[in-house]
Amino acid sequence: MELDDYLAVIAVEGERFVAAAAEAGLDAPVPTCPEWVVRDVVLHNGEVHRWATAVVRGRATNLGQVPEDFLGPLPRRRGTGTQLRV
Repeated sequence: MELDDYLAVIAVEGERFVAAAAEAGLDAPVPTCPEWVVRDVVLHNGEVHRWATAVVRGRATNLGQVPEDFLGPLPRRRGTGTQLRV
């Protein structure tokens, strides 16, 4: 696959992920992860993407080169300011 093909798949699957999370609701339980709700999966997925972005942006050849603060500010839960939007 070419880079544009990968990016197209990421875009489509990202939209499907957002739609599924919105349909289920952020507080819906995740049966395969008994202690998690959909919000936890959304935040985890975002963390993975931010980590990958830090690797690419920093041209890391060693995972130890990824800055510890790669996440930046995370969305807060409802009622505590910024709402997590899906």
